[in-house]
Amino acid sequence: MKKIIIFAILGSGLLFSDGDVVSVGDVEVIDTSIYIESQEVKEAEEAITNHLVYITKKTKLMWQDEEYTDDEENAYFHKRSLGKAGNWTHANVYCRTLEYAGFDNWRLPTLDELMKLHSSNNELKYSQAVDFWTSTPHRSDNYWSVFAGDGFAYSHERDDAQHIRCLRDYDKNDKKHSASGRIVQ
Repeated sequence: MKKIIIFAILGSGLLFSDGDVVSVGDVEVIDTSIYIESQEVKEAEEAITNHLVYITKKTKLMWQDEEYTDDEENAYFHKRSLGKAGNWTHANVYCRTLEYAGFDNWRLPTLDELMKLHSSNNELKYSQAVDFWTSTPHRSDNYWSVFAGDGFAYSHERDDAQHIRCLRDYDKNDKKHSASGRIVQ
Protein backbone atom coordinates (compact mmCIF):
# COMPACT_ATOMS: atom_id res chain seq x y z
CA MET A 1 0.00 0.00 0.00
CA LYS A 2 1.05 3.51 -0.65
CA LYS A 3 2.32 5.34 2.42
CA ILE A 4 2.54 9.09 2.61
CA ILE A 5 4.39 10.95 5.32
CA ILE A 6 2.14 13.73 6.56
CA PHE A 7 4.05 14.96 9.59
CA ALA A 8 4.48 18.47 8.24
CA ILE A 9 0.78 18.76 7.47
CA LEU A 10 -0.59 17.33 10.70
CA GLY A 11 2.22 18.13 13.12
CA SER A 12 0.30 20.98 14.71
CA GLY A 13 -2.71 18.74 15.36
CA LEU A 14 -0.78 16.09 17.29
CA LEU A 15 0.80 16.09 20.69
CA PHE A 16 4.05 14.27 21.38
CA SER A 17 5.18 12.67 24.61
CA ASP A 18 8.52 10.96 24.79
CA GLY A 19 8.54 10.36 21.03
CA ASP A 20 5.14 8.66 20.85
CA VAL A 21 2.10 10.15 19.16
CA VAL A 22 -1.56 9.35 18.56
CA SER A 23 -3.22 6.68 16.51
CA VAL A 24 -6.62 7.99 15.46
CA GLY A 25 -8.65 7.17 12.41
CA ASP A 26 -6.47 5.30 9.94
CA VAL A 27 -3.44 7.31 10.99
CA GLU A 28 -0.74 5.07 12.35
CA VAL A 29 2.18 6.46 14.27
CA ILE A 30 5.51 4.71 14.20
CA ASP A 31 8.10 6.32 16.48
CA THR A 32 7.89 10.01 15.56
CA SER A 33 6.98 9.47 11.89
CA ILE A 34 3.36 9.59 10.81
CA TYR A 35 2.13 7.41 8.01
CA ILE A 36 -1.27 7.17 6.47
CA GLU A 37 -2.52 4.14 4.62
CA SER A 38 -5.34 4.06 2.11
CA GLN A 39 -6.87 7.35 3.17
CA GLU A 40 -6.89 10.87 1.86
CA VAL A 41 -4.76 13.40 3.74
CA LYS A 42 -7.75 15.66 4.36
CA GLU A 43 -9.72 12.83 6.02
CA ALA A 44 -6.76 11.99 8.25
CA GLU A 45 -6.36 15.62 9.27
CA GLU A 46 -10.05 15.79 10.24
CA ALA A 47 -9.81 12.56 12.25
CA ILE A 48 -6.97 13.96 14.31
CA THR A 49 -8.02 17.57 14.74
CA ASN A 50 -11.60 16.65 15.66
CA HIS A 51 -10.49 14.26 18.40
CA LEU A 52 -7.25 15.37 19.96
CA VAL A 53 -5.55 12.95 22.34
CA TYR A 54 -2.27 12.95 24.22
CA ILE A 55 -0.36 9.71 24.68
CA THR A 56 2.26 9.17 27.34
CA LYS A 57 4.78 6.61 26.17
CA LYS A 58 6.12 5.62 29.59
CA THR A 59 2.73 4.96 31.16
CA LYS A 60 1.00 3.88 27.91
CA LEU A 61 -2.04 6.05 28.56
CA MET A 62 -4.17 7.98 26.08
CA TRP A 63 -5.60 11.22 27.50
CA GLN A 64 -8.60 13.14 26.23
CA ASP A 65 -7.35 16.57 25.21
CA GLU A 66 -10.35 18.63 24.25
CA GLU A 67 -11.12 22.31 24.66
CA TYR A 68 -13.46 23.29 27.50
CA THR A 69 -16.55 25.11 26.27
CA ASP A 70 -17.98 28.27 27.80
CA ASP A 71 -21.00 26.26 28.98
CA GLU A 72 -18.71 23.79 30.77
CA GLU A 73 -16.79 26.62 32.42
CA ASN A 74 -20.08 28.23 33.53
CA ALA A 75 -21.23 24.90 34.97
CA TYR A 76 -17.97 24.63 36.90
CA PHE A 77 -18.24 28.15 38.36
CA HIS A 78 -21.90 27.63 39.30
CA LYS A 79 -21.21 24.18 40.83
CA ARG A 80 -23.29 22.36 38.23
CA SER A 81 -22.44 19.38 36.04
CA LEU A 82 -22.13 19.60 32.28
CA GLY A 83 -19.76 17.82 29.91
CA LYS A 84 -16.17 18.00 31.17
CA ALA A 85 -17.07 19.79 34.43
CA GLY A 86 -19.09 18.74 37.42
CA ASN A 87 -19.32 16.70 40.59
CA TRP A 88 -17.54 13.38 41.11
CA THR A 89 -20.52 11.17 40.22
CA HIS A 90 -21.00 13.09 36.98
CA ALA A 91 -17.27 12.81 36.21
CA ASN A 92 -17.29 9.06 36.72
CA VAL A 93 -20.36 8.53 34.51
CA TYR A 94 -19.07 11.00 31.90
CA CYS A 95 -15.80 9.09 31.43
CA ARG A 96 -17.37 5.62 31.51
CA THR A 97 -19.87 6.61 28.78
CA LEU A 98 -17.55 8.81 26.72
CA GLU A 99 -17.19 8.04 23.01
CA TYR A 100 -14.19 10.03 21.83
CA ALA A 101 -11.55 9.57 19.13
CA GLY A 102 -13.24 6.34 18.07
CA PHE A 103 -12.95 4.67 21.47
CA ASP A 104 -15.52 4.01 24.18
CA ASN A 105 -13.36 2.56 26.97
CA TRP A 106 -12.50 5.77 28.80
CA ARG A 107 -12.28 6.16 32.58
CA LEU A 108 -11.35 8.65 35.30
CA PRO A 109 -7.63 8.63 36.06
CA THR A 110 -6.27 7.43 39.38
CA LEU A 111 -4.53 9.90 41.66
CA ASP A 112 -1.12 8.50 40.69
CA GLU A 113 -1.83 8.71 36.94
CA LEU A 114 -3.03 12.31 37.09
CA MET A 115 -0.17 13.42 39.35
CA LYS A 116 2.36 11.91 36.94
CA LEU A 117 0.72 13.72 34.03
CA HIS A 118 0.84 17.10 35.75
CA SER A 119 4.23 16.72 37.38
CA SER A 120 5.91 16.14 34.01
CA ASN A 121 6.37 18.51 31.10
CA ASN A 122 3.25 17.34 29.29
CA GLU A 123 2.23 19.02 26.09
CA LEU A 124 -1.52 18.99 26.47
CA LYS A 125 -3.01 21.48 24.07
CA TYR A 126 -5.96 22.27 26.35
CA SER A 127 -4.37 22.51 29.76
CA GLN A 128 -5.63 24.77 32.53
CA ALA A 129 -4.47 25.48 36.07
CA VAL A 130 -7.59 23.98 37.66
CA ASP A 131 -8.51 20.89 39.71
CA PHE A 132 -9.27 17.65 37.88
CA TRP A 133 -11.15 14.71 39.43
CA THR A 134 -9.53 11.33 40.03
CA SER A 135 -11.15 7.96 40.73
CA THR A 136 -9.21 7.66 44.00
CA PRO A 137 -11.26 8.03 47.20
CA HIS A 138 -9.78 9.97 50.10
CA ARG A 139 -12.03 9.59 53.11
CA SER A 140 -15.77 9.31 53.68
CA ASP A 141 -17.39 11.19 50.78
CA ASN A 142 -14.21 12.83 49.51
CA TYR A 143 -12.16 12.07 46.40
CA TRP A 144 -8.76 13.29 45.36
CA SER A 145 -8.31 15.84 42.62
CA VAL A 146 -5.08 17.16 41.15
CA PHE A 147 -4.44 20.84 40.58
CA ALA A 148 -2.83 21.05 37.14
CA GLY A 149 -1.03 24.26 38.09
CA ASP A 150 1.24 22.58 40.64
CA GLY A 151 0.63 18.82 40.22
CA PHE A 152 -0.40 18.40 43.88
CA ALA A 153 -3.37 16.42 45.18
CA TYR A 154 -6.26 17.97 47.08
CA SER A 155 -9.25 16.34 48.73
CA HIS A 156 -12.73 17.47 47.66
CA GLU A 157 -16.24 16.48 48.61
CA ARG A 158 -17.83 14.46 45.83
CA ASP A 159 -20.49 17.18 45.35
CA ASP A 160 -17.88 19.84 44.54
CA ALA A 161 -17.57 20.86 40.90
CA GLN A 162 -14.19 20.11 39.29
CA HIS A 163 -12.88 19.67 35.77
CA ILE A 164 -12.74 16.27 34.08
CA ARG A 165 -10.02 14.73 31.91
CA CYS A 166 -10.64 11.11 30.90
CA LEU A 167 -8.06 8.56 29.86
CA ARG A 168 -7.80 5.04 28.53
CA ASP A 169 -5.07 2.44 28.44
CA TYR A 170 -3.18 2.76 25.17
CA ASP A 171 -2.12 -0.23 23.13
CA LYS A 172 -0.54 0.45 19.76
CA ASN A 173 -2.24 -2.75 18.55
CA ASP A 174 -5.73 -1.43 19.29
CA LYS A 175 -8.08 -1.85 16.40
CA LYS A 176 -8.06 1.28 14.31
CA HIS A 177 -11.18 3.38 14.22
CA SER A 178 -12.42 5.65 11.51
CA ALA A 179 -13.21 9.30 12.10
CA SER A 180 -16.86 8.32 12.47
CA GLY A 181 -15.97 5.99 15.35
CA ARG A 182 -16.52 2.75 13.43
CA ILE A 183 -13.90 0.04 13.78
CA VAL A 184 -11.86 -0.35 10.61
CA GLN A 185 -11.25 -4.03 9.85
